[in-house]
Formats: sequence, structure tokens, C-alpha cells
Amino acid sequence: MPLLRAGGYRVVFPDSEQAAHADIIVRCDGGSAEILPDRAETPVIRLTTEPDSADPDLVYRYDRTRLLDAMRDGIRRGGAR
Repeated sequence: MPLLRAGGYRVVFPDSEQAAHADIIVRCDGGSAEILPDRAETPVIRLTTEPDSADPDLVYRYDRTRLLDAMRDGIRRGGAR
């Protein structure tokens, strides 16, 4: 997640103690990270390795503009950064 860190976001992993306090959850294709029940309302960004995915809810992991837009939208929906 170097792109997110470079954008000023703090990135934590699902097994981290800080994961329960995340403002946004980012999931990768095939990721095994489960969303904690108390985080069910937390916005989720789903990344894909396919640049031309037919699913509009997926964000290509190297599409900087779309990923940062999704982060901003998620923060607006889910709370402060």
C-alpha cells in the first residue's frame, strides 16, 4: 500500500490491533481478511488486479486517481481520516 501511504493515509493490516479502528477497509482479490462484525458499516474498497474489470465496484490496484477518489469518498461516507 505504498500509494496510500504516499497519499498521507495510515495503513494497517487486518491482524493489527489498530485494524478495529480503521476508517476504511481495503480488500485485495482473494484476500482472506474478514470484516469484523462491529465494523460492518465501515466503507470497503475492493481492489482488483484486472485493469478492465467489468465490475464497477472494483478499483484497479494501480489506478492512482480512482483509488484516491475511492478513499476520499469512503472517508466522506464513513467519517474522519
